[in-house]
Amino acid sequence: METKKNISEILKKHGLDIAENAVGSTVAGIFDALPEILLATENKYDDMLIPLLGLIRPQIMMLVDKIDGVEG
Repeated sequence: METKKNISEILKKHGLDIAENAVGSTVAGIFDALPEILLATENKYDDMLIPLLGLIRPQIMMLVDKIDGVEG
């Protein structure tokens, strides 16, 4: 675990926390846009994914929050 912590500290000096914020913002934007994108396609089967987005989004955002190794 010490090695993981050391790597995390080195990467933080190079903007890892900024990268996590950018990824979080991008992923949130994608989830906001997905319903409109799915509804715009000719394939109506993908519309069935829309109700699931609310269940998937928190799980994905939880993974994004782990990028820099610090909660929050």
